[in-house]
Amino acid sequence: MIETPVPAEVVILVHVTLPRVSTQADFDEFHELAVSAGISPALEIHAICRSACVKYLIGKGKVEEIHQAIKAHGADLVIFSHDLTPA
Repeated sequence: MIETPVPAEVVILVHVTLPRVSTQADFDEFHELAVSAGISPALEIHAICRSACVKYLIGKGKVEEIHQAIKAHGADLVIFSHDLTPA
């Protein structure tokens, strides 16, 4: 029986920086956690959230940037550094 390798997922990491909460160490930890889970990010996007947007957490412009990155890289998965809720 011949085993074929499973194709790697194309992953985009989105690190959301919140005022007075997030630091560079937070980004480093987020990145290292992803790498230790076997993820090789195709792209890392940084989003600065000056005030929490209820609908997206991030602004509409950043949502569009992520959407374009998904299409450009053929991403299978997008991982955010903060919890997201259905609200």
